[in-house]
Amino acid sequence: MKKDTIRPELRRAVLKAPRLPFALRPLLGFSRFIFNIATKKKPVAGVYLDCVTYQGVEIRIFTPGNVSCDGAIIWFHGGGHIAGRPNQLDKTASQTARRLGVKIIVPQYRLAPEYPFPADLDDAYTAWQWLLQNASDLNIDSNRIAIVGNSAGGGLAAALAQKIYDIGSQQPAAQVLFYPMLDDRTAANKQLDADNHFLWNNKANRVAWNAYLAPNQCGANALPDYAAPARRQNLNGLPKTWIGVGSIDLFYDECVEYAARLKAQQVDCELFTVEGAPHVFEVLAPEERVTQNFVTSATNFLFTVLSESGEAIDSHAPVAQSLCN
Repeated sequence: MKKDTIRPELRRAVLKAPRLPFALRPLLGFSRFIFNIATKKKPVAGVYLDCVTYQGVEIRIFTPGNVSCDGAIIWFHGGGHIAGRPNQLDKTASQTARRLGVKIIVPQYRLAPEYPFPADLDDAYTAWQWLLQNASDLNIDSNRIAIVGNSAGGGLAAALAQKIYDIGSQQPAAQVLFYPMLDDRTAANKQLDADNHFLWNNKANRVAWNAYLAPNQCGANALPDYAAPARRQNLNGLPKTWIGVGSIDLFYDECVEYAARLKAQQVDCELFTVEGAPHVFEVLAPEERVTQNFVTSATNFLFTVLSESGEAIDSHAPVAQSLCN
């Protein structure tokens, strides 16, 4: 993929970012180690971080000093199902918690290939159950919990929403999916290898999916339920959805298609696309206006879903916002 496909204000940051060798399976351990170090962030001031462990799942709880809403967000980190830790969301989750005045829950989940599917979904559902069971003690209204995820965490969030719907228990108020990793069939399409997408290309994608599912199962005729959320036929009844993705992200087509299918099956879905933006562009260039608009769109969606007023947030407003009247 040529550098002039990147929108100008993002180009320098994207080209400066290192490409880790996730496409080389023997170097997976090295790639994971560097990725985990490079993505570790610190929480912002004004937010209290607590940690609990429930049935082996570590759960990070971000509580802002200006907490003003009894809703909550449960947020899953990215890393292709093969890398990443919850602390990579410390800055983003604490900023969002402080901005909205809402508690945010970030669970750890097991990674492939040591723990292939459905280990991560089991952990995600365990964290969801913990949140529901402890909602009253946390002063959280269980009717106002949104599920959020980035990249593989977005795919995990989508899978969790599907599983919760099928089980028929307390449903999430919404799902927010940042450039979610939804469809193994993208990885199976070797014609995409030549495009060599920025930051996460299809060769790395195929290594990740085959580690997550099982060797050579990427693109198989059939997969277990929830393993690849885009494969689900019946999407009716899923929660209100926001999906955001850049036009030169490897996952662009699968995200656009999933959004279209949600809408076609009467799910309220907002799709936010950014021309010339690659994978995780908002992490690489957080100060750019295009990034602020992208993040504000997702934040406004959460605000509208979780608040009673439904008033939008200005992208240049102070971070200490009250979510509820």
